[in-house]
Amino acid sequence: MSADNPLQTRFERMRAYFFAGEDDSTQERLWRLAVLGMLCSLIFVLGVLADNVNPVLSYDRRALADGQVWRLLTGNFVHLNVNHMLMNVSVYLLAALLFMPTLSQRTWYVSLIVCAFGVSLGLWFFPLK
Repeated sequence: MSADNPLQTRFERMRAYFFAGEDDSTQERLWRLAVLGMLCSLIFVLGVLADNVNPVLSYDRRALADGQVWRLLTGNFVHLNVNHMLMNVSVYLLAALLFMPTLSQRTWYVSLIVCAFGVSLGLWFFPLK
């Protein structure tokens, strides 16, 4: 691939962002990988413990109506089963690899939270039948 290839350019940005950035210290790169790893680990644990944590954290319209507003956010991090969790972690990692190099860390994590609330509010205002 030539240097003008957009795919190679994106790959180089990903590599530099996570592993060998010239502008960042090793500590900053390790911090990025650690945060990414911690989030994936948390989602993995929640997926493995689905039967125990889903009743407390999952999206539930009746519970939300009763004031359990944390479910607007936490419902996006619990899963139906281990396969569902593995699929979501894979997509999260792919999205992180593609978009984190082009966004600031703050913008990336704020975007995740806004999207999580957006999905939950969409389910609230447009319930599935």
